[in-house]
Amino acid sequence: MRYTARVLAGAMIAAGAALPVQADEDKFTAADVLAWEEKNQDSFFETSISMAGVLAVQAENPAGKCINDWYFKSEAATQAANDQIRAVMREYSGYYPGTVIVAVIERECGDLTPSN
Repeated sequence: MRYTARVLAGAMIAAGAALPVQADEDKFTAADVLAWEEKNQDSFFETSISMAGVLAVQAENPAGKCINDWYFKSEAATQAANDQIRAVMREYSGYYPGTVIVAVIERECGDLTPSN
């Protein structure tokens, strides 16, 4: 197995272990995430954004570098992005949280759809 494939597989396993499992995802909403403690929200956001970044890089999508620059540039940038995500989640509290996070990423970094 190529190194990048192993890293991607490892990241997916780690995300699966770290994120709460919901059998009925349409009932898991942004409002549910906003009810968590802020540090848990931040962890959820960081894990989700990390995965989006890994997948974008693997797809050779320029959004991968943008995600790194936008979210991981500094602690202040990460906090500002988390606050931005929370604001959008408050506005769209009935939506699935992953959908909201992807929408914020795409607003900042462009389309995440693989080009090939």
